Amino acid sequence: MEFTLEDVATHNSRESLYVIIHGKVYDVTGYADEHPGGADILMEVAGADGTDGFDDIGHSEGAKTTLEGLLVGRIKGNEAEEEVPLSLFDIYVHDDFC
Repeated sequence: MEFTLEDVATHNSRESLYVIIHGKVYDVTGYADEHPGGADILMEVAGADGTDGFDDIGHSEGAKTTLEGLLVGRIKGNEAEEEVPLSLFDIYVHDDFC
């Protein structure tokens, strides 16, 4: 299922709690109380993009597996599964990077 940012923004309460991580939308409503960091940390990004916080913490593979079980869709127009690192050639040759 595809969501707009506005769609996800409406899911910003303990009764309906969605977060965006790397362009994917997760329904963490039922998981919030089990979250090792506590439900409050999830509420800080309720209905919004929590990618930076998720990456900064350095979640385990187990946490990532749990998250995948909560996947409900992706952000409309976001087709990137993962960012591909640029090579030195890309950086040197393309004017966009200068």
